[in-house]
Amino acid sequence: MEELETLRRDVVKADKVILVGHSFGSALVQRYALKYPQHVEKMVIASGIRINNGMSNRFIWKYFGGLLYSTALGFPPADSKSADAWFTKSSEKDNPNRMFDKSKTDFLQDTGTLSFAPWREISFSLVGYDYKKELSQLQVPTLFIYGTADSQYTGKPVADELCATLPNCQSVEFTQSGHWAFLEEPEKFQQVIRDFLIPNSAFIIPK
Repeated sequence: MEELETLRRDVVKADKVILVGHSFGSALVQRYALKYPQHVEKMVIASGIRINNGMSNRFIWKYFGGLLYSTALGFPPADSKSADAWFTKSSEKDNPNRMFDKSKTDFLQDTGTLSFAPWREISFSLVGYDYKKELSQLQVPTLFIYGTADSQYTGKPVADELCATLPNCQSVEFTQSGHWAFLEEPEKFQQVIRDFLIPNSAFIIPK
């Protein structure tokens, strides 16, 4: 959050910014908006997680989180580079299941290496309070985009929950998408965001 605030203040140098968060980025933009609401014009969340990723019990995740991860993924190699390669391969194996058209895996080629240790620690850092009371008082206009084929952790259940909590939230379902609507339905994605950011504007997507 403080890195975002530094970027806004010292780099962008704008009094207000529009935040766009995909997946884990949803938790980050929500937390930033709660801390700095005066600097947020609008929020766009695409296939976002809950602000605490649905993990409310610190005790369970502190003492059993590692076991739960290893049960789901197996045990990572001790060497950090090998662990990153292992985690990237494990994640890539599951990626097609998070797409609407599971044959279009070329969309997700060459997406880079996932770092296991930072991912684990960042995930644990979310555990705890759900901020629902604070979110219910946040007046920032919010758009939640989700894909029909996305999971319950980043799809419709999260969109419904967040838009029922935030006073000024709308959701849009992408019926031909999973977790990456901007890849699977890029033209619709551009149009929906454009309509949200600039209502009543005429926008023609170049062919």
